[in-house]
Amino acid sequence: MKRVFLAVFVLAACGESSPPPSKNPTTTASATVTTTASATASATVTASATVAPPAKDVVCEALDKERETENTKLRTITENKDPLSHVQSMNEDVMGAFSKCTKTKSGGAWGLGLKDLKEELHGVTAQLLAIHVDAKGAKTSVVLQGTARLKDRAFQSHEMDRVAIDTQSAFDFDSDGEDEFIAIAHDQTKDGPRDPLAYIVEFKNGSAQIYPPSKDLPIFRVEDVDRDGRPDFVSYGPYRARPPARCNGAPSQVVGPAMLVHSLPDGKFSMTDEKAISFAKQHCEKPGFIVARDEEKRVDDDQTFVNIACARLWGMSEAQAVASVQSSCTAIRGEAACKDSSLTSCVYPAEMTAWARAKPPLTLK
Repeated sequence: MKRVFLAVFVLAACGESSPPPSKNPTTTASATVTTTASATASATVTASATVAPPAKDVVCEALDKERETENTKLRTITENKDPLSHVQSMNEDVMGAFSKCTKTKSGGAWGLGLKDLKEELHGVTAQLLAIHVDAKGAKTSVVLQGTARLKDRAFQSHEMDRVAIDTQSAFDFDSDGEDEFIAIAHDQTKDGPRDPLAYIVEFKNGSAQIYPPSKDLPIFRVEDVDRDGRPDFVSYGPYRARPPARCNGAPSQVVGPAMLVHSLPDGKFSMTDEKAISFAKQHCEKPGFIVARDEEKRVDDDQTFVNIACARLWGMSEAQAVASVQSSCTAIRGEAACKDSSLTSCVYPAEMTAWARAKPPLTLK
C-alpha cells in the first residue's frame, strides 16, 4: 500500500507543475502575437497622442515678418543672372545675417534688418537697422550709421566694396534685465583698409537706441579676453592701413597692436585700466622704434608698422615718431620695388608717418 500511495502522490504533483499541452498550438501562438501587436500599437498611439506640436516662436516670427519685404527684394536681386549685377557674388552668410534671431533673457529678440534697399548699377545699398521685438511681439528699430564712406546707408554690396556682418550676439551690460544687442561688421573697400562697423544697441523706455557707453568706441571684434563672462572687445585704434604692394601686386592690409576695450561691471568700458594696459603690453613688449628685419635682413613690414604704433603707446612723442620714420624709411615704388635690394629697405614713410601722428588711445607705463 505504501508504494502505491507514493506513486499516486508523485503523479499528482507533476500534473500541477506542467499543464497539459494545447490542442491547437497554432491558435495559441497567433493569440500571443496578436496581443503583443495590439499592445505595441496601443502604446504607439498613446505615445503619439502625448507628443505636442512644436511651439511657435512668437518673437522670431514677428522679427522675420518685419524683415520679410526687404529680404525678399535682396534675394530677388541676388539671384538675378544679369552679368552686370555683382550682387550675385554675395553668399549665404551675407543673406543669413538678415535672418538671424538673437533671443534675449527677457523673452524678446534682436536682429539686423534692411530699409530702403536700392539696386544700383554694380550692387545695392540700404539703411542698416537693429530691430528689437519684445516678449509680446511689439517691434522697434534704430538706423545704424556707417563709416564716413557709407554714412547713413551702412549696408552696401558692390563689385569690390562691400559690408559683411561678422557677429551678432546679446549681453546685459548694465544689468537692467534687458540684453543689449552686439553687432560687429566690417566695410572692405577695394583700395582702403578694412574699416570696422561695430554697434551695441539697447532697448530702453520702449525704444531701440545706441548704448551710450559704447559710443565712438573703436571696436574691431568681440572676445571675452579676461574670461569673466562679460564680452570684451579688441581694437586696433587708429592703427589700420592699406599700403600699396611692394612690387606691382595687390595692396596689403596692416593693423597695429591689439588693444583691449575692457567691459566693466558697471556697464561701462575702459581702454586705459590695469587690464587694458596689461593686454597692450603683451603686444608691445618694449618702448622705442626699430625697423623689424628677419635673419636675412629683409624688412618685416607688418611688424615695422606695429613697432611705430607701439612706440607711440609707450610715450614717444609725435615729433620723435615722425622723425624716426623719416630717417628709417624711403618710398620705393614701381619696378624699383621688385629688386631684391628693396626688400632690405623700409618703403612706407607716408603710411607710417600717419600712424606716428595719430593720437594713441592709451599710454603704457
